[in-house]
Parts: sequence; structure tokens; C-alpha cells
Amino acid sequence: MRQRQSGAPVQSIRPTGYAPRRSHGLALVAVLWVVTLLTVMAGSFSLTIRREAGIAYNIVQATQARLSAEAGLRYTQLQLVHPDTSLRWHARAEPYRLALAPAELEITVRDSAALIDLNQASPELLTGLLQTAGGLDREHSEGLSAHLLLWRGTQAASPLADARDYAAAGLDYGPRNAPFVSVAELPLVYGMNPELYRRLAPWLTVDSSRAYISPFSAPPEVLRALPGLSDNDIARYLEARAHSNEPTTGLNLLAPAANDVGGLTPSAYTVEITATLLSGVQTTLRASFTRDALSFTADFGALSSYDQRIY
Repeated sequence: MRQRQSGAPVQSIRPTGYAPRRSHGLALVAVLWVVTLLTVMAGSFSLTIRREAGIAYNIVQATQARLSAEAGLRYTQLQLVHPDTSLRWHARAEPYRLALAPAELEITVRDSAALIDLNQASPELLTGLLQTAGGLDREHSEGLSAHLLLWRGTQAASPLADARDYAAAGLDYGPRNAPFVSVAELPLVYGMNPELYRRLAPWLTVDSSRAYISPFSAPPEVLRALPGLSDNDIARYLEARAHSNEPTTGLNLLAPAANDVGGLTPSAYTVEITATLLSGVQTTLRASFTRDALSFTADFGALSSYDQRIY
């Protein structure tokens, strides 16, 4: 047996295909990075899909609510001219309720004259609304009321002076001196701001073509704008109106504001419909139309298929 010579180097013998342990570690790290990257990509893709599905769901829900409100509008127009007077709808302060799958509808039908017409209302009525609904003091209410009259062209004043007011506010225009086209035009008037517009807009219209308001279906916010009436007068009238279907009930309580009250037979309607789905998605539609525009020759047979809950 040959012995190893002293001092001779020892050679290690490795099996074929052997890789250093360091190479194994680098491969493991690379695999982990790839797995992590794939996991992040899969998570990002899943999140994108979920977001897009959520957006699509919301669009579908909003569309369903909107179409339900539009269907409720057509239904309301039919009910306003229903041949059976016991089933016919009328302008009133309390909303009608209607189940129209997939939505529950709350429908308020008002005589358009139950709101204050921007183009026809008296200065006193506009001032009253600015005070009660707008929360302005009398001085500011009268000043803004004058600007409303100037805008619609029914107030005599110096155009130059008024133009200077607009210029001083940084506006590059003056009053139109023409009737309001819509309530949405109101923010353009000098002295108006978004918060004040938000408070006033629900109680205004340009569709009634009446200087007075019809009290039978008028909301309390409009009644409080009537000049010469106390809160007690309004409360007593609302109580009388709630317990009677006769338009003339309690009108004597509004006698101090007789010049701004009238029109018990609607010539135009303003309808506000709120559609609510089971998911909680909600939309509100507001429309105005004249009574002459309603069809008296429609087929009313389909109306009986809907569940009406009127109270």
C-alpha cells in the first residue's frame, strides 16, 4: 500500500455534476423573486378586475335608478289624467309612493305655481324667500331682490351703475335684462353665491308664468316667504290643509298675503321623483310640463299592474 509522501498537496475528489452550495442559494433567491413578482402581478390584476367590476356595478345601479325615475314620470303623467277620477292624482304637498321594480319611488306632484317664479314674483315675495330660505337679513334681501329684478329686466335702474357692481366683483358681464331661462342661471346674478343658491333653488321655478303662488301644494318653505304672515299663521294653515282635500280650506288664514296667493287650478305641474333601489342607490328627477301637454287618449290598462301605495 502506497503511503502519501510528506509535504505533497492533497487533491480533493468531487463527483461529476457537483455544484457549489452558493449556486444553490442564488437559484433559490431568484425563484423566490419570480414567485413574489408573479404574486404581485396576480394581486394587481385581481384588484383591477374587482375595481372595474365595481365601477360597472355602480353604473348599472345608477342607470336602473335613473330609468326607474323616468318610468315614474311617465306613470305620473298618466295618473294626472286618469279617466277614473277616484284614481286620478292631483297636485298636493304630500308625496305619492309607488313600487316600480327594481325601485321604490317617492313622487311629489305640485302645481308649478306652488313654487316662486323667478320671472314673475313680486319684489316682496322674492325678498321674503331670501330672508326665510336664504337666511339673509332684510337689508341684504332687499338689495339682492333688486338685482334679481334688474337681471330679468323688470327693474328700472342705471345700467352703468349696475355694470360697475358686476365689474367691482370681478365679473366681465352685467345683467341680461331678460327673463331667466332656468333656475340654474341664478348663480350669475350679482350677490349670489353657491351656498345661497343651494338654499333657494328647490323653491324656485321659471315654469309657472304666475306672479302668485298656489298654496294648496306649496311647500312650507314657500309659504313662509309670503309677506305679512306669521309663523303661527303658516302653522295653522298647514294643519288645516293636512286634514282636508278642499283647496279653499284655511285660505282665510293667508288673507294678509292675498296679493301673492291664487291659482287653485293647475295649468302646469312640477314633479320631483326620487327612486331608491334595494342597494341604497338613489337618484332624483325633476321635471315640469303643462297640463295641455298631457295625453288624454292613453291606454290606462297597464296602470293596474303596479302596486300603488298612496298615503
